[in-house]
Amino acid sequence: MAHRLPAFAENAISGAAFFLYDHGMTSLEKFFSFAQRLPADQLETVEQALAALMDSMSERFDFSNGELAEIDRRAADPAPEFSDPDDIARIFGRPFSA
Repeated sequence: MAHRLPAFAENAISGAAFFLYDHGMTSLEKFFSFAQRLPADQLETVEQALAALMDSMSERFDFSNGELAEIDRRAADPAPEFSDPDDIARIFGRPFSA
């Protein structure tokens, strides 16, 4: 099955817009132009990445009111306590830069 952009996207980048790739196009128009020219096997990867990005911005990842209240409470602490870096390294491993 061939992958195609929606009609609104094709219309947005048709004609002269293709030749104006770096001149006056919005980032979204540049993306549509780029994606439209990809072969189907590469477009699928771009579609999957875009779907993951859109999913990551969904409301299901928003903090609840309780979580926001807890963040506010902890951020207001005048003397916060932090874990020892060695304890963190034992749990999560050393960062690449270490």
